[in-house]
Amino acid sequence: MARELADPATFVSVAHLVCAPLLTPENLAERLAITAEAVRLAEALGDPVLRFSASFDRAITAAEAGNRDEVEHHLHIAETTAAQIADPNLVYFATTLRAGRELFTGRFVEAEATIAKIMEIGTRSNQPDVLQIWGGFIWFMRRDQGRSHEFLDAFLQLVDAHPPGKPPPRRDHERVAVTYVDLGRLEDAAVHAAIARDDAGSYDSVWALHCGIRTELASALADRAWARELRGLLTPFQDNVLIAGQFSMGSVHHYLGMLAATLGDVADADTHFATALAVEERLDAPVWAARTRVCWADLLQRHGGGGQATRARLLAMEALDVAQRLGCAVVARDAAAVLERLASA
Repeated sequence: MARELADPATFVSVAHLVCAPLLTPENLAERLAITAEAVRLAEALGDPVLRFSASFDRAITAAEAGNRDEVEHHLHIAETTAAQIADPNLVYFATTLRAGRELFTGRFVEAEATIAKIMEIGTRSNQPDVLQIWGGFIWFMRRDQGRSHEFLDAFLQLVDAHPPGKPPPRRDHERVAVTYVDLGRLEDAAVHAAIARDDAGSYDSVWALHCGIRTELASALADRAWARELRGLLTPFQDNVLIAGQFSMGSVHHYLGMLAATLGDVADADTHFATALAVEERLDAPVWAARTRVCWADLLQRHGGGGQATRARLLAMEALDVAQRLGCAVVARDAAAVLERLASA
């Protein structure tokens, strides 16, 4: 309808409103088309607020499509127009985009400062979601840094805080379970994962993120039935980058590789990991590339036979080097474990 009105400003405004409800994987092609048109019209109009909204949506959509150059270009436009207008609301949202990009590219020092700005700007401008956004960024970064234990007590309190007869959302158990996986406490993880698995949750803007976390759980717990279910859910979106708004969590091929490995489909896992690594290196995502290298090295060490030992060792050594340089303790631990098994074989 907005398009039929032949009013470019109305179209850009409506496009911004519809992008959030469309933020699920199967709508990527539609969002690419909508945001491309919104960007073109906003640039022609020259209105900085419209340019901000169009570029904000395009940056998120381009991230899911794996287009690094577009992400950087529209992130720059969002930041410069927000600063030009000096609207704290726009500055806040531009800052969330910057934090997401810094985390994805493994720039933790810069990300730490940017995440602090999110809290500062969001609190000052009364953003209703500031605690959720700030907490999400902190959690993602601390996981990469091997500091998941800092969240465990808080997550357990969330699970325990619900009154009798009103169980907590299954996703609360999901966070506890993946934290236990990070800590190597698989028996504890299995208890909470079993509860989380009973409810797939809403099909919404964070659905893909939760599929990624559940993939980690199914893989760590060697749950083949769950892995088979998740594989069916994610396969249609294998060429996407897994995102939830401003949060990016690597190539979907990475997760499909983990699921194929759990199911013993070595050839398929090998193909998915190769594709994921190519995508993550192209996107300048060193942490996710290191995670993929570790998973791939583990696959080759366990299932590739003696002829794959050299390849597995190289992948694990590359992952360990990146992890140590960036301060990714869990990735470093897992890479070192692969190398130790290879040395003792």
